[in-house]
Amino acid sequence: MRKTKNLIYFAIISLGLFGGVGFASAAVQITNTGGAFVHNGIVTIAGSGFGTKATAAPLKWENFENGTNGNDVESTGYWTNRDDQADAKFTNKNQRNSRSSLSVVDRMVYPGTGFGPGNNGFYKLNAWTTTGIKYISGYLYVSMVSLQSLVDWQIKLIHIGSGPAHADEPVLALQSWWEADGTIGSSGNYYEFRTGSTGGEWIPSTWDDWIRPAQWVRFEIEFRDSTDANSSDGVANWVAYHSDGTVVRRSKTGVTISQTGTYLSTPHFGYGLVNVPTGQAVSTYWDDLYIDNSWARVEVCAGATSTIRNKCEIQIPSAWSNTSIIITLNQGSFSDFISTYLYVIDENGNVNANGYLLTTSDTTPPSAPTGLVVL
Repeated sequence: MRKTKNLIYFAIISLGLFGGVGFASAAVQITNTGGAFVHNGIVTIAGSGFGTKATAAPLKWENFENGTNGNDVESTGYWTNRDDQADAKFTNKNQRNSRSSLSVVDRMVYPGTGFGPGNNGFYKLNAWTTTGIKYISGYLYVSMVSLQSLVDWQIKLIHIGSGPAHADEPVLALQSWWEADGTIGSSGNYYEFRTGSTGGEWIPSTWDDWIRPAQWVRFEIEFRDSTDANSSDGVANWVAYHSDGTVVRRSKTGVTISQTGTYLSTPHFGYGLVNVPTGQAVSTYWDDLYIDNSWARVEVCAGATSTIRNKCEIQIPSAWSNTSIIITLNQGSFSDFISTYLYVIDENGNVNANGYLLTTSDTTPPSAPTGLVVL
C-alpha cells in the first residue's frame, strides 16, 4: 500500500456505479404509498420504472439488535471474529440513534510485528459467491485517541478481498494516514484498487477527509466487476455522508478480476493499525450494515431532490416489481417521517429526480401490486 498522509483503508473487490450518487431519471417515478409510517412499519410503494431485483431482500441487513451486550460478534452465527483478542463485541455505547440499542465495537490493537493489519475486526467469508454486482452501506464511528507515535500512522478500517487475509487480492482500498498526534489533515487521502502481483493497479484518487473522529459517518459503495481479467470495464464508486451535510464522492474504472480468477467476496470491517507502538489501540463502532448483490434499493432522505438528498436511511425491501415495492421502514436517525423524502434506486443506479414527500398520515392505498418478487 502507498504511504500517504491521511489515508484510511477501505478494501473491497467488486466494482459498480456510485451507490448513493445514482443518476436522476424520469423513468423512476413514485406515484403513491400506503401503510404504517412508523419504525418497522410495512409500507407499499407504487409507481413505475423500479426495475428488477431477483431477490427482494438484501443478502444481509445487520442492525446488530439480535446480539447481547458484551458478547462476541460471532455469537449470532453470521460473522467471524478475526480479532486476536476477540475484541469485536456487541456494545450499548455510542449508539447513533434512540432506536439502536446495540452496535459492534472493535478495539483494533497493533501487535508490534509485521505489517499489522488483518488481525482485527470481523468479516463474512464469501458474502458474494460470484462476480458481478456488489453493494455495501453502513455506519462507522471512530473513537480516536492521541497515539504515542513519532511518525504518521495508518488506520485500516474496511478490507474487502477474495478472503479475510491481507494477501487475499484483488482488493479495493480506501485509506487515510493520520498525523502523529491523532489529528487528520485534508490532503493525501485516496483509494486504490489492486488485482495482485499478476494484475494491474489503479492510480490512487485523492479526496478530502471522509472520516472524522467521534461522529457517525455513513459509507456506501456500488461495485461492478469487469467482464474478465483483461477488460477494464469494472467500476467502483464510493460515497461518504457526514453529519454536517458534507458528502464525499469518488469513482474508479478498470480491471477488477485477477489473472488467476479471484474476485471480491469477503467484506472485513475493522482491520488494523500501522506505525504505532505495540499495544496501541483505536476503537471503531459499526452499525446498520446492508450487503447486497444488487444496486436496487430504497432510501428515505432529508433532501427534496436526488442531488441534495444527503442524509438518508436505507430501507429493507421484502417484495419488488417494476411498479410496486414493499418495505419495512427503518427510521434510523430521523425523529419521524414527516417532511422526509422517498427514493427508489433501480438496478442500474437510476433514481427518481424529485423525492416523494412522506408524512406519517400518508395512508392512501397504493395501486394493486403486480409482478412482485417476494423473498
